[in-house]
Amino acid sequence: MEDEEEPQEEDDDDQAKVEDEEASATVEWESEGEHEEDEDVNALARFMTTANAELYVLSKGVLRYLKGVKSRKIVWCASRVKFPFVPCELYAYSDASWADIVPQRKSSLSYLIFCNNAVFSWKASLSSVLAVSSAEAELIALCACAADVAYCRKLANELGFLQLRPTVIHEDNLGAKQIAESGNFKGCSKHFELRWRFLHHYINRGIVTIKAIKRDLQLADIGTAPRGYPQLRQMGAVIHGEI
Repeated sequence: MEDEEEPQEEDDDDQAKVEDEEASATVEWESEGEHEEDEDVNALARFMTTANAELYVLSKGVLRYLKGVKSRKIVWCASRVKFPFVPCELYAYSDASWADIVPQRKSSLSYLIFCNNAVFSWKASLSSVLAVSSAEAELIALCACAADVAYCRKLANELGFLQLRPTVIHEDNLGAKQIAESGNFKGCSKHFELRWRFLHHYINRGIVTIKAIKRDLQLADIGTAPRGYPQLRQMGAVIHGEI
């Protein structure tokens, strides 16, 4: 009897393996496109090739959440655009979490680009280089956002939605804002200049402008670290253009 039961056990193991592979593939796919669960999905996707039982349980929790909100839509509506912006004008939010990835000590970055009261382009990922200060981590995120904004502005102009004013990028780190605007890459920040000088040129050319905001108004914050459900629900409504 024992010999007859072995094939059944092997079938169960094979089925479990297939389910785990499907969960792994789905989480990796979602990491490329989801924004409301950016931090959770982005973190899980880093370990899907060497995942353990605990990570698979967490990934299935993310999938259950996504299944529950799959009917939610992004609503672009020109009549809902709020002052000081105007319809078809781009604006963005950029944020970073310094050296939060252990043991590599890379920083998480996130940005959201909006048009007509809702997000249409976003990213949450690890920074490409190590940052030695919180200002540098925020500057890296700003540069990633500015590069995407420059592309989106060109695309919008080609489609006939002329961007007549610099695109506003909302930032909650005053150090990064001052370095980008002044271009004063000296002393401890001299090494920034080799990679991030172009952001200062974008500001001088009128492509982007940086606006300081409080952290509780920073919508890109949900892409850099786990946040509670009340904050996720409130910011999610703004990001989807529901309010």
